[in-house]
Amino acid sequence: MYPLRRKPLESITPDDLQDLVHARFPEGRHVEFKQALYDGSDKDRKELVADVTSFANSDGGDIIIGIAQDDDGNAEELCGLPGINPDDVKNQLESRFTGGSLPSVRAIVHVMAIGERGHAIIIRVPKSWLAPHAVWIQKDSKFWERGSAGRIQMDVDRIKEAVGRNATLADRIRDFRESRIRHLTSNASFPNHVNAQPLVALHLVPFSAFDPGRTVDLGAIRTSGRVATLIGSGDYEYNVDGLMLIYRTATDPSNASYSLYFRNGCIETADDMLLPRIKPDARKTIAGRYLEKDLVQVICDHVAVLNAIGETGPIAVLLTLVGVQGWHVMLSETQAGKPIDRPILTFPEVVIPDLEQWDISTVVRPLFDMIWQSSGLTRSPNFTGHDGRWQAPP
Repeated sequence: MYPLRRKPLESITPDDLQDLVHARFPEGRHVEFKQALYDGSDKDRKELVADVTSFANSDGGDIIIGIAQDDDGNAEELCGLPGINPDDVKNQLESRFTGGSLPSVRAIVHVMAIGERGHAIIIRVPKSWLAPHAVWIQKDSKFWERGSAGRIQMDVDRIKEAVGRNATLADRIRDFRESRIRHLTSNASFPNHVNAQPLVALHLVPFSAFDPGRTVDLGAIRTSGRVATLIGSGDYEYNVDGLMLIYRTATDPSNASYSLYFRNGCIETADDMLLPRIKPDARKTIAGRYLEKDLVQVICDHVAVLNAIGETGPIAVLLTLVGVQGWHVMLSETQAGKPIDRPILTFPEVVIPDLEQWDISTVVRPLFDMIWQSSGLTRSPNFTGHDGRWQAPP
């Protein structure tokens, strides 16, 4: 097994690379060695993108540049890359493999100093949940994957299989939400939901959650410092699903706000106290501005938790409002939209492709606009006109 597969990039040392050479470690499914940099020629651009997409279309892996290999593909010498500018090389590589793949593939380029021999480069490619990725340079389209001997071209059957996995994944994400909403609104749900009041349910679903045998460290989640409900903090409880943080009111313990961190990495936040407000004229209203504020905070908290346990993305963000028929989204203390016309609002999922580079405004805008539009209003009032940034209400 490739010994650096699970080791964080920032923890890899020159000695780790030298150990690969001493062991004459072979190229294979999870590692590729390159003696020299990919240059800017079309041939080398295609080679780079083919190597990166082959890992993305399989289980992920590392491309190590600065290690020479023998004729059998075994690591032979840590030769390094003398005289390079790390920042320039990093930017060049990233632009070449993102711009030459369809859909664009993502990877982390790590440049490390190795003493007198200059630098070595590790391109770490995660398994992609948007596969299959094609090399797309000058209308030359090919699909690659990894085998025990290295990179191999995908045939038509393998491409169809990869496309089918994506379709199945989308169905599993939606099925997960539907099953959880059924559970939340059933008499067997915990905490018990008061059916007379509307419920907000938020799900963050990493694409990796459905990997066979996938488990996360619940202890690391608890100590991440960002575990939160829509209301705030609460009490921890473990159950068969995972770790729950729950807030109950003293006056009515059956009302609750909680976040449930599943053992496979999914997160569920549900609340039946946040939405309702009964106006003096008996209109049932939802304070849309403040709902947005709390959702933004808890989404940011949940992404921080996922980062803390090593999740990189993509993740799906799914919002559902239950029991809202006849309720109005409130624009101000005196203005509200028309009554919502259905009991359950199931909003389409929004995908965060990369947890290291994501933008909260881009994620929440389609969800928030739909909340307001469900009550006959034009859009969310909390986005600036000039750059579309979300702004917290006063």
